[in-house]
Amino acid sequence: MLKQCKLCGEPASVRVPYARLSLCPKHFTEYVERHVRNTIKRYKLIKSGDRVVLAISGGKDSLALLHILNNLRGEVGFELSALNIDLGIRKDDYSLKAVQISEKYCRELGVELAKVDMKRDFGFTIDEVFSSNHVRRPICSSCGVIKRYVTNKVAVELGANSLATGHNLDDESAVLLSNYVKADIDLLVRSGPMLPSRGERMVSRIKPLYETSEKETTLYNFFKGIQHLEQKCPYASGASTLRLKEVVNALEEEWVGSKIALVRSFNKKIKPILAEHYSKNSKDIDLCEACGYPTSTKICSFCRLKKSVSKNC
Repeated sequence: MLKQCKLCGEPASVRVPYARLSLCPKHFTEYVERHVRNTIKRYKLIKSGDRVVLAISGGKDSLALLHILNNLRGEVGFELSALNIDLGIRKDDYSLKAVQISEKYCRELGVELAKVDMKRDFGFTIDEVFSSNHVRRPICSSCGVIKRYVTNKVAVELGANSLATGHNLDDESAVLLSNYVKADIDLLVRSGPMLPSRGERMVSRIKPLYETSEKETTLYNFFKGIQHLEQKCPYASGASTLRLKEVVNALEEEWVGSKIALVRSFNKKIKPILAEHYSKNSKDIDLCEACGYPTSTKICSFCRLKKSVSKNC
């Protein structure tokens, strides 16, 4: 049962179990912003003078992060801009709605928004990937390839120090658990709140919501009146990810604070050991012969995907 807000004595609306705090809406939103600021500081994600590009999809996590980073940029002293990709998903006007929501909040906050139209800028869309007879990758995997490539390319072109994404604590703890089970050393080493740049045409990727839960971003948006895109991607399957989130949430119920403990202990104790192993066995990063962006093969995954889609034309 909720009691009074720990900070002001007003009726509490939210209980944060791992922090043992009951908070009113005002102090909860301030708590989330402070929590993200502490995550940035703990993992040294952003420093004064940085130029940060935030990838926004119109979903709850990226929009919450847009507002939080916008509030923090003056305090920390960094430049902020945003990036939205129109993936060309026509069903239920999914991509159109995502673009419109992203434009709305960037305009309201005065954050510069770079817009990529996949059909216009790269010649194909996710709809065309899905309908192609020549693409062997699952659709969600193909979408991941597109997003990683395009966001990095645009961030490089904008002269960014880092690319921020809205991956939250639930996402990261579930993926970490999956990589543990599969004993995937390469993916474990690349896990964490920051993936450093490994070349001049690759920017660092940062996750300021690394220790902020999905429930917290949802409530932050609710109390702030931020109307995110609620419909799910028509192509999303996510069955395995959802099951893993159920596992980590069940663990959280039994052991309050287990999700944060999982990611913190991994970064502090396990990742350094794995990184030492990885540095001795990692593949060299070259430049794609087709587009000139980083890859571990002659032709990068994005260019191979694009070529496969083009066979249908």
